[in-house]
Amino acid sequence: RIEMASTRKVRRRIGIVGYGAIGRYLAAEVLKRGEEFELAFAWNRSEAVFDEESCQLKKEHVLRNLSQFEDRHADLIVEVAHPSVVSQWGEVFLKNADFLASSPTALADAD
Repeated sequence: RIEMASTRKVRRRIGIVGYGAIGRYLAAEVLKRGEEFELAFAWNRSEAVFDEESCQLKKEHVLRNLSQFEDRHADLIVEVAHPSVVSQWGEVFLKNADFLASSPTALADAD
């Protein structure tokens, strides 16, 4: 008997590092596309942005401590924060997920 492969789509879990204008936009787009994507987390250096009335995220999406990102099981982590985040966290992110760095100047450092 031949079994049919499942046609169910697997949603990619996206983690967003940086919740400024670009991070907010990305989070909104991920949430809009719930059939394809799931927001694993959003993190920002300044946690106060998550306490503002304009913040559209549920508490479950907010990651307060970046060192706990692994607990959120992201498939893809998108950095839209600062080159120092790429330098400090990029290698660790890559051990756990695909990683998209939007701060390419971090790659200019010879080290």
